[in-house]
Amino acid sequence: MKKTAALVIAFLMIGITSKAESAPESAPANYSYDGSAYIFVEGGVEFSVFPDGQFDFVYLGRDRGGNVNVNINTQNVNINFNSGYDYEAYIQYDDYGAVIQIEDIPIYYDEFGRIVQAGSTEIRYNDRRIVRVGGLHVYYNPYGYFSHCTGYINLWTPRYIYRPWHVYYARPFYSSCIVYDYPYRRYYNPHRYSWHHHRQYYNNRHRVAYHNGRRDFHRPGSRVHYKDGRVAKRLD
Repeated sequence: MKKTAALVIAFLMIGITSKAESAPESAPANYSYDGSAYIFVEGGVEFSVFPDGQFDFVYLGRDRGGNVNVNINTQNVNINFNSGYDYEAYIQYDDYGAVIQIEDIPIYYDEFGRIVQAGSTEIRYNDRRIVRVGGLHVYYNPYGYFSHCTGYINLWTPRYIYRPWHVYYARPFYSSCIVYDYPYRRYYNPHRYSWHHHRQYYNNRHRVAYHNGRRDFHRPGSRVHYKDGRVAKRLD
């Protein structure tokens, strides 16, 4: 009886070992954030926020049931915004070229141009470092390097889940960077259209005057007249 039980256990161990060895090394895994970027879903958009306050995103959209579509087929194509993928039909820009709305998801910035809110998800900083993204708290060691995180970002992102397009997320090119060391947005309040208004006018942009282009923006520090009457002069 003991010999029979030993043989059964041995066969089970061999089966488990074989299954573990045959698992593909590239299989997606769920793991914690490593401090290089914080990826989360808000509405039908997935954001990748970098420690310096810059961000990238992919428009996921929704299926017929209203759920976020996370099974998009990338076909080895860069579909992230900073790669140059065309999301003009979904986004609105301000005078500095910052994305201030994606569909009906508003995006807000601090005075330095760092993202501080995407939809209902808030991002907070301590000096030059992210310390909170939604409900995710970020900690650093005494030398200022990333240590660990606790909590989770939001209900749509209770943990980090790898997706194939995450390898393409990147900071914007230097010419499109809107994060600066001086508070150029302190007195600036961008004009934000509703998603319905944007969609209506974008579809008729060839017949009506509708200013919404990433190529037509002011560099931070240039002379821009704000709605409250203040004027920012070039600092260089």
